[in-house]
Amino acid sequence: MSHYYVHNGYSGWSYGTPSNPQLISPEDAARLMKSAGLSSMQVSTTLPPAQYAEAGTRLFDVTGGNRFLFFGDYTECFDVDAGKVSSPLIIDWTAV
Repeated sequence: MSHYYVHNGYSGWSYGTPSNPQLISPEDAARLMKSAGLSSMQVSTTLPPAQYAEAGTRLFDVTGGNRFLFFGDYTECFDVDAGKVSSPLIIDWTAV
């Protein structure tokens, strides 16, 4: 089943595969997409990655040090942490 995930990069030897994904709510994903001008088509593909933030920005920080958004199944990702894909990240939008 597909969900929205944020992540900060790709597996080095398999470029194009999201790595270490963090589940986020559909509402937070919509907000990230709107703020970055991303379409649902862009976040549904792995290449090019759908970037919503730059490293070191507040948005990067409040989303757990991530900068890319992906809509798909976590089984398509590398370095999956069961805790990060089973519970959505709580984003503090007041800190942005």
